[in-house]
Parts: sequence; C-alpha cells; structure tokens
Amino acid sequence: LALWAALGAGAGAHAEVTVTGIDGALLANVLAYMDLDDEPCEAPRWRVEREYQAAPQEIGSALEALGHYAPAVERSLEFTDECWHAAFAIDPGPPVLLRNVDVAVMGEAAGDLAFADAVRGASLDVGDRLDHGAYEALKSRWSELAIERGYVEARLLENRIDVYPDALAADVTLHFDSGPRYRFGSIQFEQDVLTERLIRAYLPFSSGDPFDNRA
Repeated sequence: LALWAALGAGAGAHAEVTVTGIDGALLANVLAYMDLDDEPCEAPRWRVEREYQAAPQEIGSALEALGHYAPAVERSLEFTDECWHAAFAIDPGPPVLLRNVDVAVMGEAAGDLAFADAVRGASLDVGDRLDHGAYEALKSRWSELAIERGYVEARLLENRIDVYPDALAADVTLHFDSGPRYRFGSIQFEQDVLTERLIRAYLPFSSGDPFDNRA
C-alpha cells in the first residue's frame, strides 16, 4: 500500500488521495504529476471532479517518463459531508527497455575523460529501463561540461528517442560535437602593487593551457 494523504476538513485542509500498486520512483513521479492532491476539502465539487478526470492522463505521463507505456488504472472518487476521498490502483505494466543505444561524443571532447564519465553514469545501456530523465540529464551534463571546460562551439548533432511500446523497446540516439577546446591566451596584469613574479606564482593556469572556468 502506498498512501499519500493530508487529512482534515478545516480551512485549507486537503483531502485524502490513496495510490496503490506502485512504489519508489514510480510512486514519487505519479504524485509529482498529479494535481488532484492540491485540492482542499472545501474545493468546489466541479473542480475536484475535473482534476479527478485529468488524473489518468497525468498518471500515464508520469509512468511514461520512467518507461511504462501501458499502465492500467482503476479509480474511485467519494464525497462525504466533510470532505472527499480518491483512490487509484495502478498496474504499471512491463517497462520499455533500451534496445539500441547510440551515444557518441565527437570533436576534441572525444578524448576528455569528463565526458566519458558522464556517459558511464547515465544509465543508458542496452537492457536498461527507459528513463527519459536520465536521457535529459546526460544532455544537460554535456552542456554544463562544455561551458565549464571551454568547448565554446559545442552542439548537439542528433538527439532522439524512438519508442516501440508494442515491442517494449526503445532506441536512443545522442550525438554531441564539442568542437575544439579553447585555451588560455596571453595573460597580462594591470596593477602596481605586487610583482608580476609573485602574481604568476599564484596563478592556477598558464598561457596555452586548456580553458577551465574553475581555474
């Protein structure tokens, strides 16, 4: 049993929404997508019913994000004089698994271990459950690394997920071209307090070093 509830009939109180059949990340995502739980006991009946009717689509979107494309949902909604209660019994169905994974880094970053580490930690291997969040996270991580490490001309060449629900399979294509890595040019100091030798002793980079905005 998985239960998410805020009980009470006083001002601002929330009704009870019960979800069974799923737990862990699936349950957390369903609850994050669902709007019904935001309605208090004193909400107009028409609004509660509207959110209740929208819930199956929200549940479907939440489960698709984690690779479940054919869920079955049984639901009920009850009103009392004090409040209302909604229940959802969810069978997520079998997950879609990654069948083909074509993930590649091109350009100078092809030899940059930071980008390779990002791929290894992305959970995008053949046989893994399709997780749209993991796919988006890898794209974001590559973009962050490009900014951080001086790949000013970086761009995504191809990014696509093809899902085949009947076959419980998905193909991922993600190609990233970093272009060249920029390097530090000439370094000049404009001050008259410290000697240039002393300043350079504390400088964490030199002309010609690969750019790194953490330096």
